[in-house]
Amino acid sequence: MTPAQLTSARVLVAGLGVSGASVARYLTRQGIRFDAVEAGDVPAGLPAATQVFTALSKAVDTAPDVLVLSPGIPRSDAAVQRAERAGIPVVGDVELFAGALAAHAPSTPVVAVTGSNGKSSVVAWLADALAACGIRAVACGNIGAAALDALDPAVEVYVLELSSYQLESTQSLQPWVASVLNVSEDHLDRYATFQAYAATKRQVYRGAVHRVVNADDVLTHPDGALSHDDACISLGERAAPADGPATRWTLDDARGGALCRNGDQWLAGEALPVPGRHNAFNALAVLALAEPVIARLRPDDEDRIAAELRLAVLQWRGLPHRTR
Repeated sequence: MTPAQLTSARVLVAGLGVSGASVARYLTRQGIRFDAVEAGDVPAGLPAATQVFTALSKAVDTAPDVLVLSPGIPRSDAAVQRAERAGIPVVGDVELFAGALAAHAPSTPVVAVTGSNGKSSVVAWLADALAACGIRAVACGNIGAAALDALDPAVEVYVLELSSYQLESTQSLQPWVASVLNVSEDHLDRYATFQAYAATKRQVYRGAVHRVVNADDVLTHPDGALSHDDACISLGERAAPADGPATRWTLDDARGGALCRNGDQWLAGEALPVPGRHNAFNALAVLALAEPVIARLRPDDEDRIAAELRLAVLQWRGLPHRTR
């Protein structure tokens, strides 16, 4: 949803936590009037014209044109359901981020990463590794700055960590590369079934040019066949797909846990700076996600950047308290 689509709309921002406050700041910068819903402390700096409701149901009674929903508010909420039945679009901060990029920086690629486990490590590792290679990357979304706060003309690639809650309210994001790292039973208080939760995670693939799937977890695979532009990563727990992805990143236990690309060793397993098979998997994900970004942003210098990437991956020391 682009700024132009919001200019004359009656916008209601539900929740003024981290993501909701970023929405408020973004709309204020764009000169777009909005009202808000917040039962707790209201952040300073809201425009004087902003009306703040304490109950979402009363705010929906005012019939807004767009409801921007914070991830902490479930779409099953009665007031949200009433808004949807009334035909009011219910979107989230990442949807506004996608609209901002479409309007002002359509050529800037996005890497979108989700999963039940490891996504923060992969996003941070990837952004740091790309930055070490001279690519202006920023990690944002569900890690670091909120997506809308991270908007900057100097950024060359956005590396987004996305939760299932954010994906529920995102329709127009079109990542250059997207991945579901894994799916395990989580957040089932918000979903009717585990399969519904997994399907929400896979929405990250919508509009993606390159998809990176976990060959060991079929729940990470998009509907339909994988393509030549996709890649798979594996610790060897299942056979890789027989066709589709042109690139396969695997852990080879027979070679001491070497990280391999299509059978060729890229990194020695013992050289990884963070221990554990889960971090070997994360490193494979970083390499798989970085490859199409480098091909797009540095097409004439891929070999040199790839060499720098290997070194950068080995320099990462992990997120605080997550190396073991």
